[in-house]
Amino acid sequence: MGDSFRGQLDPVKGFLISQDEQLNRLAGQRLFVTWFNNEPNYDLGRGRQEVFSLSTLPQKYLPWRPVSIDPTILNENSGPLRFIHQVVSDTHFDDPLRLVNIPSRSFSDFERQALASYFEISLMNSDMEVFGGWLDTALEWWQVNREAVIQTDRYFRELYSDNETLEQVNEYMEKILAILVNFSSYQYNLSYNDDYSIDVLKEFLLNTKDGDCVEFSNTLALLGRLAGIPSRVVTGYLAAEELQTSAHLRGLAALRERIPVLQDFPFDNLFMVTNLHAHSWTQFYIPEYGWLDFEATSFALPPVGGGDFNTWDVVIPLINENRVFSPVRQFPWRAVLRAAGILAVFALILAYILRYVREAVLYFGAQRGGRTGARCLYLLLLARLAADGKPIKPASKTALEYAELFPGMSGDSHLLAFASLYSELRWREFGDRAEIDNRFRLLEREYRDILAATQRKGILKRLIRIFSLRGLAYL
Repeated sequence: MGDSFRGQLDPVKGFLISQDEQLNRLAGQRLFVTWFNNEPNYDLGRGRQEVFSLSTLPQKYLPWRPVSIDPTILNENSGPLRFIHQVVSDTHFDDPLRLVNIPSRSFSDFERQALASYFEISLMNSDMEVFGGWLDTALEWWQVNREAVIQTDRYFRELYSDNETLEQVNEYMEKILAILVNFSSYQYNLSYNDDYSIDVLKEFLLNTKDGDCVEFSNTLALLGRLAGIPSRVVTGYLAAEELQTSAHLRGLAALRERIPVLQDFPFDNLFMVTNLHAHSWTQFYIPEYGWLDFEATSFALPPVGGGDFNTWDVVIPLINENRVFSPVRQFPWRAVLRAAGILAVFALILAYILRYVREAVLYFGAQRGGRTGARCLYLLLLARLAADGKPIKPASKTALEYAELFPGMSGDSHLLAFASLYSELRWREFGDRAEIDNRFRLLEREYRDILAATQRKGILKRLIRIFSLRGLAYL
């Protein structure tokens, strides 16, 4: 189960996380609804698999190829295993090397374009010579010794059991096998080094010939890409039956007793995954089959000394037996309230921007004078009065009727005069432009007198005018 898909090849740093791979974002993203993979799946040989996990980590780990990912559930009733992840994937269960007996086809133009970043080889010339030379030697060795290896090794005899003539029909698998077989003299150890640099891979390939899963997976991906096969490296955790020791099984039994939801699953379907299961492996894209997982370490010399998982302690997290685990999903109130708060702040900011931009537009529109300027000045006056706490003008009332709503208030006479002048400018026919301009100057004077007479004094009243949004009622 992976959380990082590394397909971008840097000439110094090696394989980096692919920015265009959506799963790299989804693995750490907090989802509010179930995510569904809308890309069509034409890959052959896959079966539906559902993974339910209780984890101490908020990060999601996804078996390739995910079909749906549920929102992470936080449940405090399961002790440290408080993050609940559920994912459904279309998984290739069989050994991908069995495709060696199935004829391969070339990559289509569409595939080459879609996978361009996974074909790309950006190495310095000296490094190209090193890795290219090793690959050429490995391919040549495989061609010379291929039949002898197949006939003398039980795994290879079974692998080619459907191919009596031993004809090479799948060029991709033959190249991958050539690389893997040449790892047979390399030593695998169970450490985990997160240095993916090209220099580390060269040192591993040419000198030490001793490395962990990171060196093996990154080197295999690089050599496979040099051989013309799209490749990337996946990091995450390996959940496998052969890695479940007696200590893991005892731990699972103890957890199953304390967490009722685990009792819904057959014991044989449960796996305990710890930090010791952190892993890195290679994915190659094979036409018609998509991205397939390949394990380079299975061809290397097995770990020695401290490489036995049974020699490691397994820590079982403490579960409060007085608390009952509930499989019912809890609604993410905190996340929803946080999102609602952020949206509210953005909405408030947009409202203030709208208010002041609109008032600026009305102000400059009023400078034009005439009928249009009178309309802008009137709307600006209504907005200013609303911000100062005056009644909102009903849409059904005229300017004169609105001015009569609050008799006796300061500025009352000016409001009536303004409404009268405004009505004249809007609806009366004038003989010449000079008469219109004269009326508009009177309207502007009344506007200023109204604001001077009606605005309430004091710092608090001024702040209310500045931050009021009542004027948006006239949009």
